Amino acid sequence: MNAPASWSLALGLGVAVAGQVGPARATSDADAAPLWSSQGAYTLPAGRWELALIAPSRYGLADGVELAVQPIVFFVLPHAELKLRWLERGAVTLALRPRVSYPTPFLAFVSREGAGGLLPATTDPPFALLLEADAIASYRLAPEHAANARLGLAVAPRSSSDALPLLDFPFLYPRFAALYTSAVPRLALGVEGRLLGSCFYTVDAIAYLLPLDEVDAGYAFEPSGELEYRFGERVALDAGLRASVARYPVGTRFHYLPYLDVKVGF
Repeated sequence: MNAPASWSLALGLGVAVAGQVGPARATSDADAAPLWSSQGAYTLPAGRWELALIAPSRYGLADGVELAVQPIVFFVLPHAELKLRWLERGAVTLALRPRVSYPTPFLAFVSREGAGGLLPATTDPPFALLLEADAIASYRLAPEHAANARLGLAVAPRSSSDALPLLDFPFLYPRFAALYTSAVPRLALGVEGRLLGSCFYTVDAIAYLLPLDEVDAGYAFEPSGELEYRFGERVALDAGLRASVARYPVGTRFHYLPYLDVKVGF
């Protein structure tokens, strides 16, 4: 479940590359732009909206340019993400996915006692930006099946994080780890496609290297599986399970998170 300079940066970059990213697609059904979002390098058609409750909501800014945000957390964790499809050669599609977020308000929000408190109430969150980028490659195994690989890196320019307690919370731990170190690399592999009729599947696994200790590196490994039933072009229902095996400073921990989601496209 299956997580940064500003909106203007994201939109400006999208406009700048809109006329240059992604060659014209073939008109066959197999090569047409997918109407629903993908974990791979594929992007939504220009002008297509995809709104979700849990997953990021997405918009096709132009051919090969997709914008994504999570509206529910946006005002606590301002962020924006682009997917830029820049190469298609036969069965191979490549894309770049930059993301920028401003985590300081979120860190302040969870610095409290009681419900929702993940950090001590006395925490003074630093000013920080979380900058991330993923290189994405997709290989079409068959007309409706693809294998995906993502190689990413996260860095966090900040005023200081020396006094920031570690946010060792399941699933948040690797996504904010760049606040405590120089860089956090990650690698994801997965497959997706049509299972049967209107039912589609996604199987994915992402691994983070967390160099939070000078002696022993931490890590997080998150496998996931999702089934999606599509009611035509407008509504889709998702059911999935994401697990996490992560090495925290206090030891290795296992967690899992089942979820249901609904998406509306238009």
